[in-house]
Amino acid sequence: MTRLGFYMLRQMAVPMVFATIGMTAVVWLTQSLDMIDLVVNRGQSALVFAKLSVLILPLLLTNILPIAIFVATLYGLHRLREDSELIVMGASGMSRWGLLRPVLLFGTLAALFAYSLNLYFMPAGYRTMKDMVYEIREDIAGVLLREGEFVTPADGVTVYIGAAPPGGDLLDLMVHNSRDPDQPLTYLARRGAFVRTEAGPRLVMENGTILHRDVATNNVSLLQFDSYVFDLSQFMEPRSAHSRDLSERYLNELLNPDLERNWDRRNIDRLYAEAHDRLSSPLYNIALALIPFVAVVCGIYNRRGYAGRIALAMGAALLVRLAGFGVQALAASMPGLFVFLYAIPIASILVSFFFISDWRPGWFSRGPGSPDELPVEGA
Repeated sequence: MTRLGFYMLRQMAVPMVFATIGMTAVVWLTQSLDMIDLVVNRGQSALVFAKLSVLILPLLLTNILPIAIFVATLYGLHRLREDSELIVMGASGMSRWGLLRPVLLFGTLAALFAYSLNLYFMPAGYRTMKDMVYEIREDIAGVLLREGEFVTPADGVTVYIGAAPPGGDLLDLMVHNSRDPDQPLTYLARRGAFVRTEAGPRLVMENGTILHRDVATNNVSLLQFDSYVFDLSQFMEPRSAHSRDLSERYLNELLNPDLERNWDRRNIDRLYAEAHDRLSSPLYNIALALIPFVAVVCGIYNRRGYAGRIALAMGAALLVRLAGFGVQALAASMPGLFVFLYAIPIASILVSFFFISDWRPGWFSRGPGSPDELPVEGA
């Protein structure tokens, strides 16, 4: 890499950072609504929300990075051409392949970073996030311990706690259970406490009354009690039957599923499709870095501009990426399509090299527009 090559690399790296941050922020806002709802309803802190937000970033970056690479490469090369810097580089003896080197390095570095996301950071982050979400939902005490508020941990159940002074005691409790609309129950107690048992959390109420209302007859019966245990584990969501989702599994877990598990056995094609997608999707970073190079650097020089070639490059990049997403969605049900997960980005790379090479035909032929013979502007 020459100094000019590193200069070109900087011209693409800076807009890539801004493009990645901007697109990630937009996508993150759409994905964070569920996390905000979870954090607010479960009484968690802003720090917990920040941790969940960071853990979901690798999953977002894997899809955003190729698009950011395309935008950054197109912007950087367009700026170099508009400022006549590409012309000066060509006039100074820098060949087309010399100009290609920093672009190819740029896409390759992005692909290596994408592999690190796909193979480690994404499953590790998503696994930690899912564990945190389960722990938050399991923390029923954090949901109910809100002094002076009516809390609804589940449909048809309302809990009120008058005070929760230090020491663990709860004062002035009310639990209204209307999940059976014909037989609603209301529990009132002066004192209570949360107790964790091997069977799950329990709310122990002391010195209270149970109000039972028969809707059919509109009769209300009262039952006094000295101590009553209310089961809170019924409001906790159980873990799924299979241990980990697709995004939580590492590559070896996808390629070597546990066939003794019913879920793994039934979804083995989905597991393989996810594995092949993680291995093939980073190649799009190279493919989408080469397409702008072909549009901006290659082709016959035209003083009227090259907006048509840029539009064509944008259409080609969109087509390539959408084709990849389409094959990814179909591969889980059609295992024979696994090969196309690799074929689409590799074919795009080869086609780009075809147009970059000296033996390309047509309007990409060697001529005044090639960097080897770029004219000095104004000459």
